[in-house]
Amino acid sequence: MPMISKADIESTFERTVINMGGQFVSELFSKSPPHLNADFIFRDRNIICELKVLENDPNESGSLDRKAQALFEQWMDQDKTLIFGKTRVNSSQLSNDSQWELAKLHSESVRRVLVKANRQIRETKAVLGLHDAKGHVIIVNNAIPTLDPQTFAFAAHQSLGTHYSSINGVSLVSVNFETSLNGLPCKVKFWIDYVRDQHSPLGDAHRRYTLFRHDWQNSFVTR
Repeated sequence: MPMISKADIESTFERTVINMGGQFVSELFSKSPPHLNADFIFRDRNIICELKVLENDPNESGSLDRKAQALFEQWMDQDKTLIFGKTRVNSSQLSNDSQWELAKLHSESVRRVLVKANRQIRETKAVLGLHDAKGHVIIVNNAIPTLDPQTFAFAAHQSLGTHYSSINGVSLVSVNFETSLNGLPCKVKFWIDYVRDQHSPLGDAHRRYTLFRHDWQNSFVTR
């Protein structure tokens, strides 16, 4: 199956937004707004949405590998783990503290996205006077092998637990990337939602938002 480009992902998303009755936030202003703004708004659902497409960066991947290697060397120096030759160590074999450090390293890209998206949604709420709107971020994993469901869940939990109050929920979607999930004999694509624990769930707005998810997924299936 041919790779789907970032431009195609964004255009497909935009068409689905329009089909669902959404609007481009940028079109609500006569000229380019002087503030950071989110991408879309669903007025009937009271949701402000930001789309982020993350692509694999070889330089970043190389840097990540070096940082991970430095962690393992540090743990070996501290007698926290042992590596013999080229033996591959499964992260589940590490201590809970070490797993936390490794997951934190691999989830940096998600946290960077949420920092900017939170500001975009917050400023859009303020400018449009929609202070009670729900903020939702959709992150598309465009072939980044280290950004799997487990890493995403960790990053979302760590980030939305105490930070980024303008974001009520975040989703991770895979388009050009498949991964193994526990209990499944094959690799699959996925769409995972995370809703902030200590805030009211997106409720009816979130349930209706799943219709958007299905429409978007179907648009790729029928390409």
